[in-house]
Amino acid sequence: MGSLVREKHGIFDVKCGFFIHEVIAEAIVLSAQRPKRKKSRTVRFLFNGVTVCVRSDSNPVLILRDWTRAVDGCIRKNIGPYPKSALADEEMARDERKRQARRAKGVSEFMSEFLRESGGPL
Repeated sequence: MGSLVREKHGIFDVKCGFFIHEVIAEAIVLSAQRPKRKKSRTVRFLFNGVTVCVRSDSNPVLILRDWTRAVDGCIRKNIGPYPKSALADEEMARDERKRQARRAKGVSEFMSEFLRESGGPL
């Protein structure tokens, strides 16, 4: 434990060097440490540009799945605390199209920069 520090404006900072699955697990545990008269609380943190919200009964596997989808640009950048348990075939196909387009754009930009820096084609 110890990946989450200083809650500011309702969002925790995350220390460097932690993996997303570790932070999700810690946030779920932290959310169970409830204030008086509440079942649990929502814990929010920002990780690689995605705001993640969890509660004590959030499914960490689904949170991780949607975080990956958000990082890949397939869904919005705010996820949780209760992602859909299953994705429709159309959603999975759309996600894959977006990932392929992003990879193609990345390769194209890399080659353009390489050619620019190297002075042209080899």
